[in-house]
Amino acid sequence: YHWSYRDSRTTPTMVTAATSCSWRVLQALAVVCMVESSDGIVTAISATAHSAGPRGMADWWVSLTGSDAASGTSSDPFRTLQHCAVSAAVGAGGTCHVAPGVYREEVSLNLTTTPINFKADGSGVILSGLDALDGLTWKAANGMPCTYAATVPSGTPQFEQLFHRNMMMVEARWPNLDVAKLPEVVLERTAAWQPTGQNTVYGEIHDPALASFNFSWDGAIATLQVAHQFFTWTRRVANHTLGGTTFNYPKNLPGLAEWSTPTKWDNWSNNQYFLKGKLGALDSAGEWFLDNNTLYFRPLPTASADASECPPPPADGSVEVKVRDYVLTIPAQASPTCSQYATVGVSGVTVIGGTLHLPCCTGCSVFNTTLYYPTYNREIPEMAVPARSTAKTLIGGDGNTVSDFTLTMSNNHGLSIAGANNTVVNSLIDRTDWLGTLSYIPLSVNGGSGNAVLNSTVRYFGNAGVVTNIDNTPPAPQNGTQKPPLPMAGRMLEVAFCHIHHGGLIGKDSAALYTGGWSSAGLHWHHNWVHDCSEKCVRADDQSRNMTVHNMVIFNCGEGAVNNSQSAVAGFGLVLKGNGHVVYGNTIYSAKSAELCLPSCVERLKAFRPQYPRQVQNDRSVVLNSVIDVRVGKCGCNASGSPGGKYTAIFAGELPQLKLTDPEAFDFRPLPPSPLVGAGVEAPGNPAQHPDIGAYQHDEDRWIAGCTDLFGCPTL
Repeated sequence: YHWSYRDSRTTPTMVTAATSCSWRVLQALAVVCMVESSDGIVTAISATAHSAGPRGMADWWVSLTGSDAASGTSSDPFRTLQHCAVSAAVGAGGTCHVAPGVYREEVSLNLTTTPINFKADGSGVILSGLDALDGLTWKAANGMPCTYAATVPSGTPQFEQLFHRNMMMVEARWPNLDVAKLPEVVLERTAAWQPTGQNTVYGEIHDPALASFNFSWDGAIATLQVAHQFFTWTRRVANHTLGGTTFNYPKNLPGLAEWSTPTKWDNWSNNQYFLKGKLGALDSAGEWFLDNNTLYFRPLPTASADASECPPPPADGSVEVKVRDYVLTIPAQASPTCSQYATVGVSGVTVIGGTLHLPCCTGCSVFNTTLYYPTYNREIPEMAVPARSTAKTLIGGDGNTVSDFTLTMSNNHGLSIAGANNTVVNSLIDRTDWLGTLSYIPLSVNGGSGNAVLNSTVRYFGNAGVVTNIDNTPPAPQNGTQKPPLPMAGRMLEVAFCHIHHGGLIGKDSAALYTGGWSSAGLHWHHNWVHDCSEKCVRADDQSRNMTVHNMVIFNCGEGAVNNSQSAVAGFGLVLKGNGHVVYGNTIYSAKSAELCLPSCVERLKAFRPQYPRQVQNDRSVVLNSVIDVRVGKCGCNASGSPGGKYTAIFAGELPQLKLTDPEAFDFRPLPPSPLVGAGVEAPGNPAQHPDIGAYQHDEDRWIAGCTDLFGCPTL
């Protein structure tokens, strides 16, 4: 194996002849790795083992010019990845060296302890979930400006996502989108969504703009961001008449929580929705519609085209459609838990229009891999009746590593990590959950202890951002006897040195960094930058327990919040419900409602879901050495409730009073004579008698959060 290491100030560095890596806890409870090697002992915030092809195993080669009847040598390569995987599994395992090119196949791996590695042999190795629509005959569509129609060959799978010249196009919809600027507009409320009008109620949308269409929307798909707006639903449109201003949808939305009561049915105005799935809606460049086997498409104009002229019809093979969810998968087992495991390595590849699904892995590694448009759904099956699941990017099992990894432009899921002792390091999750629903999480980490997210960036997402949990005893059913929580000893899940920003762009009642319930016990969030979120930035929700939060910089919370019942008072920096939390060394400023909210009341009764026995909150929580301008206790309590927790060495002041070095450049170190310098007290991880208040010490090196040297990440 090859070991690479990184600290808070350096790019990844390969260590030669590394023999071991031992984890130790140093100052500020930062978990570091001491890499023992011929280079000496190197201290690093994180260290990752990348498979270099275990010794004694075979090497195989794959090329688009090869043949599966070949021997698989470098001079006589296989043609498909699947054949290489089968050959490796039959033998003692090994490495499939993949030559540049576009591989359009789904590789299905058998569960085996035999390691298999897929390694790009140079740049330009693309695994694609798309197939080209070759041989189409395009003709001008009657009565549709700049639009072409072609007959799709019989046998073509039904598809929901279409690309032209390597750019995603959009199924005909309203409101229209500027498809040429798709990465920007899909997460803009005002660009992608239509506000509901007055008199909108459960099951019925009122909107005067609906009268402008010369067709009925009946049968179309309505994407509904309604009620509390932390979930989104898709339902079929009914009872829209030509010139009408209303339509209906089935009143069967699961997850409404308290909004399912009739008293809230009259408060659904100021919600949002969009419509798609009707040929009449195809009226904008970049839109398409599949009507049985006839494909209609209005191409984007080329950069050099005359604006008064229509673009030419698509060139042969330039239109691709998504036909497979996964390019690499371990098939699901009959049992929900893994009875067998695979060991898989993936490095140096680019994935377009498909993703990786590795649910039963041990020691798997995904390294230097980029996923573009990995998952997509036109509807939200998770909120259907009955509910169904969708494809997701999943790494599950024990001891797996995802590093130097990018996932961008998924309208639903981001990256899901399940199991124990897994690490995500130096990774970027970008522009996910366009639908603004808690059904889809940009970065989800769940399961046992030992998981860690380090030096990674999660940005531009529709609702919640990073959601972490450690398995614990579930709430008892109503009138049942509650079983005790699992022991705290050994519980640890870490999110550290991460940059999480621009979240909650579509949905509401969200948080960029989120957890809740007893599964929060043992979470350790530290040395993160979290900012520019529409509502809450960091949130431990109902009945959370025994978390540690320190050395966080949190700011601009409540930015862009919609002024209605869900958002007007939701601009919180850090919300910690429950009890037993340890909070120290944080810098929190510029929150629209309050920088810190620790409720002090008895936990609120929520009859719509199972709950643990309710207790008084935060009488055992402590807050030390932190910059907090406004403290409140009303999150989940009465407005008059005082803040919970015990406070020591707190500085209440706005940004100019802090005298930080250069906060616009993310240098949050206090500059003497800042009132923060030397004003703190001894705290966990900082034995100094008078440390500085806040996330940084004025006389120590500046730590940096987030990914580096990836697409869209800074280069250090």
